[in-house]
Order: sequence, then C-alpha cells, then structure tokens
Amino acid sequence: MKLGGAYALGCTAVAAAGAALTTDYSALGAVLGGFLLLTAGAAFAARKLYAVPAAELKEWAVKISEGDLDARHGLKPEALDGLAGTMDAVQEKLRGTTGYLHAVLNGLPLPCATVDPDQHITFLNHECLQMMALDRDPKEYYGRNLSQVFYKDDREALIKWCMDNNRKRHNIDAVFKADDGRDVPVLANLSPLDDLDGQVVGGMCLYLDMTELKEREAQITHQNECLGKAAFEAHEISDRLAAAAQQLSRAVASAREGAAEQQARTSETATAMEEMNATVGEVAQHAHAAAEFATRL
Repeated sequence: MKLGGAYALGCTAVAAAGAALTTDYSALGAVLGGFLLLTAGAAFAARKLYAVPAAELKEWAVKISEGDLDARHGLKPEALDGLAGTMDAVQEKLRGTTGYLHAVLNGLPLPCATVDPDQHITFLNHECLQMMALDRDPKEYYGRNLSQVFYKDDREALIKWCMDNNRKRHNIDAVFKADDGRDVPVLANLSPLDDLDGQVVGGMCLYLDMTELKEREAQITHQNECLGKAAFEAHEISDRLAAAAQQLSRAVASAREGAAEQQARTSETATAMEEMNATVGEVAQHAHAAAEFATRL
C-alpha cells in the first residue's frame, strides 16, 4: 500500500469515528484504530522510501571505503532526495583522482614503492619489479612488510623512521637482495606522505638502481690496477735495461782502454824490433869489415 492510500484510509477512518463520537463514545476505539492505521502506513512507506535505499547505499559506501571503486548500487539518482546521484558523482570524482595518481606512479621511470605507516607495501611499479626480479603480479606483494620483500628479513626500514619523524631522506646508499640472489645496490630517496590535515598516512620510496654503475666502476678499478701493475713492471724493466746499458758502457770503455794499451805495447814492440834490426845491421857491417880486414892480412 502506498503512503497516499494509507493516509487517505486513515483519514477516512478518523473522520467517520469523529462523526460517530457525537452520539456514541464507543467510536473512540475506531478513532484510535484510524490513527494506528495511519501511523503504520506512514512507517511502511517511509521504510520503503528511505530505510531500504539507505541500507543499500550504506553497503555500497562500505565497499568504496574498502577500495572497491568499481562497486555499484541499484538506486536511481533521484533516490533519497537525490543523495544517490550525489554519491555517484563523488564516486566518479574519487575514481578519477585515484586513476590519475596511479597513472603518475606507473609512469615514473624509476623503481617506486609506497607503504602504509606500518611499512606494509601498498604499491609497486613495473620498474621496481624488474629491479628486484619479482615475477608475480604486484598486487600479490601488497600488504607485505617492505623489508621482507627488499631485504629478505624483518628489519625496520628507513622509510619507517621517515614516517615516524615526518622527515625526508635523499640519496641514501642501500643494498637489496633480489629474488634471484643478486645484491642490488641503490640510492634511495624516501619521503613521508601527508593527508590534507598534515597527518602521515604512508611513505614513498624512489630508488636509483646502481648495479650497472657499480659494475662499470669495478671494471675501471680493475683496469687501473692492471695499468698500474703494467707500469710498475715496465719501470722494473726500464731499470734493468738502464743497468745493463751502464754495464755495457763500462765494458766498452774497458775494452777501449785495453785496445789503447795493446796498441801502445804493439808500437813499443815495433820500435824495439826496429832498433834490434838496426843493431843487427851494424853488427853485420862490423863483421863484414872485420872479415875484409882479416883477408888483407
């Protein structure tokens, strides 16, 4: 029965009872019955118009508050004096804002993660999954402790300190443990997230993967060590060559001195032989003269 029909029926009953009241007090019961019927009809209509839709809208609002932004109710926009339509507009606005924020986070070119105040993961982007060699759907990691995923232990992460003290930290060296067993060196930039009232509601972690840079740094260091070792060995070889050159120079000088001395001795021997030949010549001449003299005698 609709509210108008119940109300009309109640009013008819009250009027009839009122007319009868002038001749018979027993009509008082009919008056009270009319009022009760009117009240019941109004209550039934009010429940149908307000209580049932309000309960449905409440159930829908609970789903929205739990993060199901795709939830729908079955009410017409004009239900509850237009409240249903207003709530639909709020839902679309919330969906747009949330979608925009997710697009920003997913569009970041750096590994990114967000956490709640207890350092439980609420978001991971694709770059973060790649860095940590995580091969499952990111939503499977939501709600897990950040340290269990990134450090493989239960330590209190630095982002927890940042949230507790509402302070940022930039370019912090850290080493994560990837799912494939690799050590992942990073520079971490950490920031608490505040709501419109300035209350900390979570934290954001941006990471710069330093793996490639560290590998190149190690290669350069190794090359420098090899160059240093080669330079040291070349210096030793140079010293040995210099020492050998000096020794050869001394040997050449000694040979020159020996040759000069030998040349002098050879010259002296030649002079002595010339003198001896001259003496022999003189002796021969004297012997010839003596022989001639003896012959004359």
